[in-house]
Amino acid sequence: MVLASAARYPRAPWWNPSSEASVLPTGGIAGLLHAHGVEHRWLEPATEFCWRTLDAIPERIQAGDFLVQIAYDVRSALLFIDHAPERSRAEAVCADLGRRLIDAGVVALDPGATGEVAMPLDLAPRPKSLARRWFDDATIETHLDALVGAQLEDGGWPINWQVWTPVTGPEWRGWQTVERMKILAAYGRFGTAQGPK
Repeated sequence: MVLASAARYPRAPWWNPSSEASVLPTGGIAGLLHAHGVEHRWLEPATEFCWRTLDAIPERIQAGDFLVQIAYDVRSALLFIDHAPERSRAEAVCADLGRRLIDAGVVALDPGATGEVAMPLDLAPRPKSLARRWFDDATIETHLDALVGAQLEDGGWPINWQVWTPVTGPEWRGWQTVERMKILAAYGRFGTAQGPK
């Protein structure tokens, strides 16, 4: 997840170098390469790594692994699932994964949930994503309404994770705002956000 050289610099407490590979960001990178038809010798082993990681998530949930980390891993892996060439495998893995994540409470179905939680729109940011099948239309519409309602006076959206140093709050708010706008645009709700008042 982080190169060994990061240990020499100030960083968030959770950005620690490790000798183990991580699906975050491997899943997202592999997913984008598949989506754009890029061929590279790295992609085949990365693809197999993503499948192995996805196959291990049910065991991690059952073992009571850190649910927030599972949510971040799944978010990155979903981009891989949406574009992996083995479509039937992707659909089967995604369906099973969604059921397990919701049952384990990894996904907050209540749009008013607070803290560092994964919301349905975090996992299904586009209507055509496979994870969209995890949620009924009413749940998605409720979360879209809540997303529009969460826009702040300055036109941006808040973040719901720990700000470990003052500068990271504004940096990540900008990223979060762009992501929220992309979700609203994908679901045809972009014009419902109010912008600065």
